Amino acid sequence: MSFAGTDSVLQVPNTTVYVQGQDKGPGLLSIEESCVQWTSDSQTDIITLEYPLISLHAVSRDVNVFPYPCLYLLYCQEEEEEEDDDDIEDEGSPVEKITEFRFIPLSPDSLDSMYSALCECQALYPDSELSSDSQADEEEELGEGVELIEDEGSARGLFYTSAEEGFPHLSSQGMATLQHLEQVIQMPRPEEFESMVQEGYSNGGQYEDANEEEGGGEEAQ
Repeated sequence: MSFAGTDSVLQVPNTTVYVQGQDKGPGLLSIEESCVQWTSDSQTDIITLEYPLISLHAVSRDVNVFPYPCLYLLYCQEEEEEEDDDDIEDEGSPVEKITEFRFIPLSPDSLDSMYSALCECQALYPDSELSSDSQADEEEELGEGVELIEDEGSARGLFYTSAEEGFPHLSSQGMATLQHLEQVIQMPRPEEFESMVQEGYSNGGQYEDANEEEGGGEEAQ
């Protein structure tokens, strides 16, 4: 692991990446100010991720969820929808493609540095395009009891605010989103998140989104 290069904040060699659960092998992970880039050891595969499109990132240490501790990313891209003869009005409308990335360093001790470097770089790209109207639309789509909360230096986070156990007010889409995220990360509630942030600042350091309690797990910022 090194901190070299003008644009590179952190480089982690021997980092294996899983894309949608598929092992792409080991390579060099470079967390740069401009992007996150992974290059295979064979130099045949290069993955480049833009910060504005990283919708969620977290440290995962729960081997019951995934066999290896890793840096987990959700990457959201808009793609043109294929032409549908039965629905000409929707022709060419963008659809969102969500891809899961898991970066697994040779040493799990590198995860905190990887996470901190990614937070530092992503803070350079605030999500200025998310208006209050679009946020309200997303919350309505997810259902009652779900709130989108912005935090400086991080991607948008999903925080579930329903006080009733089991989130009975979630729409079917919102429940599907909740179940998926619960499989890969441990989502903090707003009061828990605020407490962790205050604790991080009181210690004089940046809040790190890693669950340090016994038993592992992960939290999204």
